[in-house]
Amino acid sequence: MRTFFSLLTALVLSVTAGAQSDTLHLIESVYFASAAAKTNETELAKLEAFADRLKSYAAHSLRIEAYTDEQGTETYNEDLAQRRALHCTRGLAQKSVATATYSVISHGEKRARQNTASDADRKDDRRVDLVATVVRWQNVEDALSSVRAEQMQSFTYPDPAASTTI
Repeated sequence: MRTFFSLLTALVLSVTAGAQSDTLHLIESVYFASAAAKTNETELAKLEAFADRLKSYAAHSLRIEAYTDEQGTETYNEDLAQRRALHCTRGLAQKSVATATYSVISHGEKRARQNTASDADRKDDRRVDLVATVVRWQNVEDALSSVRAEQMQSFTYPDPAASTTI
């Protein structure tokens, strides 16, 4: 039943026009070792915590931006960035973040910081940025008022004792 109401809430809150809400941006960076497409346990825990936080919002969109440092060829770095993004999308999927809510951008080394002579400087380029835009409603009435009449649907949840219509 909890899943049913979560889905219903997501449906109701998916439309944002005309309601009192705050748009929040949640950002988390997940870092990788040089030439690695998988994270260590600490970074994986950050990814999982971000997914849990994101799931607490009914309406959200997510942009996954993957980067590499400038070491290696441009082709290799583009492929590596894509594999890093894939690693993160799989981690989010394992935590039940809906794949329809995100887009993936692979920057490779194109946005690497300039003049990074040391590995300590380059480590900041070996990352995937998770950038979420979420909607936080002021109250239930505002969320419900954002749904236009033609979008409203009636659901009947079969209850052994009595049918419940929402």
